[in-house]
Order: sequence, then structure tokens, then C-alpha cells
Amino acid sequence: MPAAARRKPVVQGLGRADRSTLQDRIYDKLTNAIMSGLFVPGQPITIRGLAATLGTSPIPVREAIRRLTSERALEVLRNGSIAVPKMTRAKFEDLRRSRILIEGFATELAARNLTRSDIGKLEDECRKIDAAKLAGRRRDTLLHTKRFRFIIYEATRSETLVPIIESLWLQVGPLFNLVLADPAVAALSQNQRRAVRAFKRGDPKAARAWIERDIMEAGDRIIAALGHIA
Repeated sequence: MPAAARRKPVVQGLGRADRSTLQDRIYDKLTNAIMSGLFVPGQPITIRGLAATLGTSPIPVREAIRRLTSERALEVLRNGSIAVPKMTRAKFEDLRRSRILIEGFATELAARNLTRSDIGKLEDECRKIDAAKLAGRRRDTLLHTKRFRFIIYEATRSETLVPIIESLWLQVGPLFNLVLADPAVAALSQNQRRAVRAFKRGDPKAARAWIERDIMEAGDRIIAALGHIA
């Protein structure tokens, strides 16, 4: 029997899954890391370095980087190396305007769908954010902040809004490090807790206002940290 016949799949059209599944997992890990601010603007990225960190071969890492480059989360420099894009003030202000409009609307929409369990999760993330800030655990602060926001955004149940928000976070995520490095952030922000209280009393517009305010205030600190960049 020919080798091709022996390898005939049991289910026609199903295709092979192992490699694509691994690529997807690596893409998801890198996406979450960028959105959570675990990389910084201008940080160089190497395929072999990421592969060693993730314990895999360079092939699925290369594919994940290709996808992230097409989404503008990473960029290929003139010398062929890969880096987290640097940010100009003008580009950041454009992104912030978009975030306020889209994430504000998503918050108001989500308020109608959040369950008691969801609100409990939001309160838990607030506690974890506060504890991480007090302990100076920057990475944990970023991770729990991202989780807090996407509990809200996923409650929109929108297949359109969530990917748009993820795309925006992929571009601004590396700048969140600048917010946490600012001494003004030593005092715990209450905007997120106030948003949760608005959710609990059934006030979508107030919840939206607090999330929009949080984006604006964090953006002001990022702009200040960007300094001389035009």
C-alpha cells in the first residue's frame, strides 16, 4: 500500500492540529504579555531568546511574531531585528482618544450583562491590584489590571468590540510601565473601585465615566513620562 494511502486521515478536512495549536498558545502568551505591559517600548525581541524562554523551537515563535507584527504590536527594524515599537506623543494621544470612546462604550454596554459572579471577580482583582501596588510587585499590578478590564469588556458579549480593544491594548500595553514608574501612582487609584460600585448599584453611565477617567489620568502620566518625544 502506498505511504500516502496509509497516512489518509480518518476525518477528511480536519487537518493537523499540533503545530497550529502550539503556535496559537505562544501567540496568546505573547499577546497577553504585551497587553499587560511586560515588555517596554523599544525593547528588542529575538526569536531564539523567546523560544528558549518558552521552551519551544523557533518555528512557532516566528509565526507568532509574524502575526504580532501585522497587528502593529511588534515591528521589524531596518537591520531586520524585531522590537517593541517606540511611541510618539501624537500617536499615543490618538490611541487614548480611541480608547476613551471604545472602552467607555464597552463599559456601559457590559454593565447590563455583568453577573454577581463577575462583580465578585472585579472586586477580587481590585484587592489584588492594591496588594501588588503596596508590595511593589509591578508585574502583578499590570497583570491584575488587565484582568480587571477584560472581565468588563468580555461581558459586552461583542465579537466586534473585544478584538478592537485588544488591538488598542497591544499598542499601548508597553507604556503601562511608565505609569507604574511614576511616583504619583504610589497612592492607590480609586477609579476602578468606583466603577465597581457603579456596576453594583446599576449605574452604567457612572461606571463608564470612571473607566474613561482612569484612561485619561493614566494617559496624562504616560504623556508626562514620554517627555521630549514629539
